[in-house]
Parts: sequence; structure tokens; C-alpha cells
Amino acid sequence: MVVYLLGTSHISAKSVAQIKKEISSLKYGVVAVELDVMRLQSLFSKVKSSISPMMIFQVGVFGYLFAVVGRIVQQHLGRVVGVMPGEEMKTAVLLSKKHDLKIALIDRRIDRTLKAFSKEFSFKDKARMVYDMFRGMFFQKKYLMEVGFSSFDLRSVPSSEVVEKMIGYIGRRYPSLHKVLISDRNKVMVRALEKVAEKHPEAEVLAVVGAGHVPGMKKLFEKKEVAFEIL
Repeated sequence: MVVYLLGTSHISAKSVAQIKKEISSLKYGVVAVELDVMRLQSLFSKVKSSISPMMIFQVGVFGYLFAVVGRIVQQHLGRVVGVMPGEEMKTAVLLSKKHDLKIALIDRRIDRTLKAFSKEFSFKDKARMVYDMFRGMFFQKKYLMEVGFSSFDLRSVPSSEVVEKMIGYIGRRYPSLHKVLISDRNKVMVRALEKVAEKHPEAEVLAVVGAGHVPGMKKLFEKKEVAFEIL
């Protein structure tokens, strides 16, 4: 059994196409997706989901604000490129059901992530983020050059080189944000995939995760006994 890691962009038509190609190959017995039960339900809900202020009591002020701002930004970028956020995960689930493949939800519950964000996101990182958002809004080209990106195509999945550069920058610039949103979730998803491997030793597993998680998950898998490949 091998776990195949497929890094995607949440608003990329190319990611959707690659998922269709991989699942339609009928090579896999299990499709694991970077979702939890709450996000899965939200993706398929016919009712337009909203983030209620009541969430503040559950996930904290900053976790709530992060969810609100993150949704607004993703929806805006989705309209720009013509692909709504999460379309690639939705496609993976629908095609898995169509081909009668097992589906595994491997991400940490979103409310736990947001709660950890409220608790662990440091004041220093918050101040840096506000400052960087201001610079990005008014000095976009100069800021991208300083960070190390001369250009960025929202419609494509970033190359592994660009992804590692982005993740490295986030880790240096916002260490607490990197821990909560990336490294902690990498550990959760690798543990979940280990359990999938134990439960389905005969099946090939396709793991559909955001491209930003692939480098960290690769390093974790290298310390495990589970065989894996990067697509």
C-alpha cells in the first residue's frame, strides 16, 4: 500500500482537473481529503453558510475574525479565477462516491483549529500581519519582490519550489500562525493517514491536501513506515 500525496490549490481549476484524472484512473481504493465533518457538511449544504458571531464563545475572538476574513478573501479570489473555494475537495468527494471508493476525512476539526488560533496566535505575529496586509494592499509589487515572488498565478497550483518558499516565509515571519495552521495540522493528517493505512492495508490511498501541507507532511512520512509518493 502506498499513500499518494496530491497537493492542490483551493481555487484552481487545474487542481480540479488533476483530481478528476487521478480518481478516474481507478487506481485508488481510498481517497483521503483535507476536510473534517464540519467543513464537509458546509461544502454540501444547500443553505448559504454564514459565520455566526456566536462562534466567538466557542473559538475565541481572533479565531472568529480569522474565519470571517479568510472566507471573504477566498470567496473574492474564487470569483476572480472562476472557481469557488473548496471546489477541488468537493470534486474529490463526489467522484469517490461515484466510483464507490472509501472516503477518509483526515483534517483536524475546524473549531479546534480556530480555537487554537485564538489561544496561540501571538501579539507579535498579529502586529506583523496587520503591517504586511497594509503593505500588500498599497505596495503589492514591491512587497511580492521582497518576499521572493516576482509573479503569482492564482489559477495554477504553485510549484514545489514556490510552496517551500512560501511556507518558509510564513514560518519565519509568523511562527505561531505557521504552527497552528500548518505544522500542527500536518501532524494530525499524517496520523490519520497512518490509521487509514492500517485499516486498509491492501488499498492504494490518494490524499488530497493543500499544496502548502505537502513539504511538511513529506518530512513526517519520511520518519514513518508508511510508503508514500508525491504526485
